[in-house]
Amino acid sequence: MFRSGLGTIKFFEGSPNRPPVLVNIQARGIGEETLRSWIQESVVDRGFTRFETNWQTVGEHGGEEFFRRMEEQGLIRHVGEVPGTLEGRPGHLYDVVGVAPREARTAASLPDIRGLGIQDGVRPDAMGFHELWQEQGGTYLRQMERSAQDLSGRRPLRLSNLDPQTENALRGYIRQLEDELPGARMAALKQSEVRRDSALLNYGRRTEFDTYAGMVFPFSFWMTHTMFNWALWSLDRPGVLATWLRVRRLFDTVQQEQWVPQRMRGFRMPIRVPFAPNWLGPIFANPLAFGLPFDQWFRTAEDLGSLSQRSEARVERVIDVMLENGEIDQAQHDDAIRSRQGGIWDAASRQVTNGEDGWIDVFSFLASPHAPISWAINAARGRPFQPGPFLPATRSIRSVTAMLGIGPAGGVNIEAPVRRMLNLPEFDEWDEYRIDRQLAVMATEGYPVEIIERARLQRDGPIFEEAQRRAGQQYAVGGIGGLLGIPLMGFPPGEQEGRQLRQQFTEEILPALDRGDVDAYRDFVEEHPEIESWFAINRSPEERLQSFLVDIVWDQYNNLPDFNQREAVEQFGPMFEHYFLSRETRDYTSIPPEVLSGWARALGGDVPALQNLTPNPQVLELTPAPIANRIQDFYGIREGLHDWPAVRELQTEYFALSDSARRGFSASHPELTRYWDWRRDFLYRNPDLIPYLVEDPSTFRFPSAELYEQGVAEQPSLQWAEWYQVLGPNLAALVEDSIAGEDLPAAAEARLGEVADSLGIPREALLDRLATAIASQ
Repeated sequence: MFRSGLGTIKFFEGSPNRPPVLVNIQARGIGEETLRSWIQESVVDRGFTRFETNWQTVGEHGGEEFFRRMEEQGLIRHVGEVPGTLEGRPGHLYDVVGVAPREARTAASLPDIRGLGIQDGVRPDAMGFHELWQEQGGTYLRQMERSAQDLSGRRPLRLSNLDPQTENALRGYIRQLEDELPGARMAALKQSEVRRDSALLNYGRRTEFDTYAGMVFPFSFWMTHTMFNWALWSLDRPGVLATWLRVRRLFDTVQQEQWVPQRMRGFRMPIRVPFAPNWLGPIFANPLAFGLPFDQWFRTAEDLGSLSQRSEARVERVIDVMLENGEIDQAQHDDAIRSRQGGIWDAASRQVTNGEDGWIDVFSFLASPHAPISWAINAARGRPFQPGPFLPATRSIRSVTAMLGIGPAGGVNIEAPVRRMLNLPEFDEWDEYRIDRQLAVMATEGYPVEIIERARLQRDGPIFEEAQRRAGQQYAVGGIGGLLGIPLMGFPPGEQEGRQLRQQFTEEILPALDRGDVDAYRDFVEEHPEIESWFAINRSPEERLQSFLVDIVWDQYNNLPDFNQREAVEQFGPMFEHYFLSRETRDYTSIPPEVLSGWARALGGDVPALQNLTPNPQVLELTPAPIANRIQDFYGIREGLHDWPAVRELQTEYFALSDSARRGFSASHPELTRYWDWRRDFLYRNPDLIPYLVEDPSTFRFPSAELYEQGVAEQPSLQWAEWYQVLGPNLAALVEDSIAGEDLPAAAEARLGEVADSLGIPREALLDRLATAIASQ
């Protein structure tokens, strides 16, 4: 059945194998407009180009004559007859020729935009019409408003001026309105109450559910009824929610990178604030959360939806760590990951959740239980008692004073004395994390990493106070935004750079480490030492202390000459060799912090002043550094002037022979004799090294007292070929040019100063020895 304002048409719907069949037309007038409307909506717009009539259509009320007139007007064209359902009474088939498809009608109704300089083929779509209404719709509304005002200002029409028939009809309508007025007044009153209760909740309508819910959640009546009112308001005004969703979708298309923290979701509008410190950079606002609760609802729903996925990812990481620690083998690891069940998966799940329910944390963004209930829940989940500020004014006072630089670093905390007495965090459980994050930001900005990590461990000093001040100011951004009703968040440029760096490490360096490319990790850390500060944020204080002490021991140990390193290994004992040095058996976690601090102090490292690190009485007895460096130079010269591996093998074979066989062996291997002669001459010129290079120093004899005295006076004494091995080819060439009269580059002078210091002689004495060696070669 098809109905229009002018009539009704009965018809059968078309199918892929047969067009629509028109049965009957009932219309005012001749029915032309009714037929045209039916052809347009039920035939052409549904993809058909023809329709049928049956015997009933043609045979009743001059049907044939009607369709003949429609043909003459160019609306349809007769194609032929079709078999009817009754013998001898066929129907007819017509082609539609006078009604265009919808797309053609739409294009024809649009203006010719080619005259406006727009390329042919471009047509406005729904968004274009929307923009047209936004730009010109107000003009139409204002015209309607002015027309209404004009009519209201005209002289009223009196009933007595009307004719009797019109007056009686109008008076009857007025009596009808009087009868309907109480109902209209009641409807208006109810609508007003609804609008009032939507803006200012009616607490007189509290139910038992609201009473019980208020025992658990503060302000539960406001939360639940406001959500319900907003939902009704959104249904009544779907355009507002649709616009908000379109803007949110636009934000999501240009959403932050993976390195952007979760707290910055939606904060995309940078704002320059005059009183904000330079290090903080622009402050970011979330326009989608301003004045509207949709963002909080959607974020909570999304977090609930991704809770299971995030939990499983954490369980997989725990199983990976179990494999790395040797607690499970590869087959057990793969089976647990694949099946997601079994003892290993359950154990990792318990380790991740620790008896916690993640949905409680997610739902707390909408409504948090009363403080005592939250404390009881955390106690049942095994969490320490670390409540946040007890008074709302605490956050406001701290935020304002921190941003203005009033009071101690981080702002005035009116609860701090009482909380210290109760052994609670001075502000909340995240305060220490905010300070550690600012220390990492400062490292990214160029502060020395060692100083940053020392401040992180000792929790005092000017660097730590600066981090406290910054943490308070960054937290104050959100606090001040809450006072103003504007969602604000601080995201310093240093934090952005550090998080990008950590993301780069995750995407590039970790896969390289999995491939065994240790050099990639070493090069990255050497180029970006601040990455260690970002890693330290999520470590426990014990892990930070251990990592810091390990770094000190390694730095001091690597700065020792090789000879002193061997002495340190012997004196520190097996624990140092097996748990610290050896790659196969290395296990830093098995070394107590006090032992690590003792090694660091013995090697000359600056250990943090912490109560749990008592001074270790162990003292290393090391060969003086100049002697150790000269011993190391001897080994390097030996490698450079002689084929030491081959000589060492010959020497071992030589001492395994009898005395009679040795003479023939040495004669047949002159390189062995040549090495012994060089070594003897080197010790003549450097007698201080004899106790360290000769197994039994008492067996070494000088040919004369004069040679001994000369060696003592001139050491370190090297020939130019030996100096060449110590300096290297590039620096040796520059020294030769300098002796010939050319100036030494600044870098070469600095390097010669380092060599002189390592040998324990002045730089001028080194230059004299080099000149003498070159002249005597």
